[in-house]
Amino acid sequence: MDQFLFESRAGFCEHYASAFVVLMRAAGIPARVVTGYQGGEYNRMGDYLLIRQSDAHAWAEVWLEDRGWVRVDPTAAVAPDRIEQGVRAALSDDAGLPDYMLRSLDWGAIRLQFELWRDSLDYYWSGWVLAFGPERQAELLERLGLGRLDWRGMITLMVVLIGLVVLVFAAIFLWRNRLPVADPLSLVYRRFCRRLGRWGLTRSAHEPPMAFAQRVGRERPDLAEPVMAFTQEYVALRYGSRPDPERFRRLRRLLREVRPRRTLQ
Repeated sequence: MDQFLFESRAGFCEHYASAFVVLMRAAGIPARVVTGYQGGEYNRMGDYLLIRQSDAHAWAEVWLEDRGWVRVDPTAAVAPDRIEQGVRAALSDDAGLPDYMLRSLDWGAIRLQFELWRDSLDYYWSGWVLAFGPERQAELLERLGLGRLDWRGMITLMVVLIGLVVLVFAAIFLWRNRLPVADPLSLVYRRFCRRLGRWGLTRSAHEPPMAFAQRVGRERPDLAEPVMAFTQEYVALRYGSRPDPERFRRLRRLLREVRPRRTLQ
């Protein structure tokens, strides 16, 4: 204490509080050191005050006959910035502080935001997973507007939740395995095949378009010309390098021309 008072004259809050108490006791005034925390970091992500070990603080109390124990903070007289703004305001950026405590707006600020996000995640994990007991269950149900449920209500709620989960997974499965939507060109060719099917000309699943058109020409010579014209245009569009809206409109016109030709008697 002598070295602090008469030689270094520099230190932290515990040095000033201890020295003040020694001086008060030497003067015959009862005094004691009190330790705790001062300040903190407000975490907006979790809506709580984050108290670190760096926020630890020491002050003093003196006994006055007419007032009892009275708080006195010697650090406030020596370094008021430490009390009003915290330890980061009292020290410079090159004082050996951790990265997240630096006042600079570059890496220190990013590190601070990451620390707050990580701490809020740990806070909710500890509060809602590790400590999820009957009190937490009741609090969660009240937040959801369900009030306090007995064991029958809990079973009903579990059945409903399981059913919802099953429905969600079923919807995801059906969506991922849904049938592909046919493109307009395929729809036109299907109409072409249905039209020929009405006249007994059914295309086999393994039959290519040109082979089907040639077979139609052999079985129905009166349909050979329009069927071949339509098929050639369809093949050119299907396997062409790029879509052509004008040729697609022409394909639809050729589809309307696919009909048996009437012969004059």
